[in-house]
Amino acid sequence: MRNLLVAFCRKNVLMMQKLEVLSQKTLRERLILYLLQQAGRQKTDCVKVPGRVQLAKELECNRSALTREIGLMKEKGLLECGPDWMRLDEARLREER
Repeated sequence: MRNLLVAFCRKNVLMMQKLEVLSQKTLRERLILYLLQQAGRQKTDCVKVPGRVQLAKELECNRSALTREIGLMKEKGLLECGPDWMRLDEARLREER
């Protein structure tokens, strides 16, 4: 019974986090929140992310819009990217807000 309850609670937390991400107004806010949540889950600041197509599906946006936003964030120094990872510069994020 305990294992079943734990599984339901984990699923509920994941669904609430997804709802929180999707309720953000802009794509940049969605991406930032998604990366912060993943960093907390993975316990690292260098977050492993799926490919652009899958990431766009998770954020419920267009792949080209996601690629454009990632490029803009990289230009401003808010984001570092590799082939399968991303890292937010939280100090610059605080400065921008």
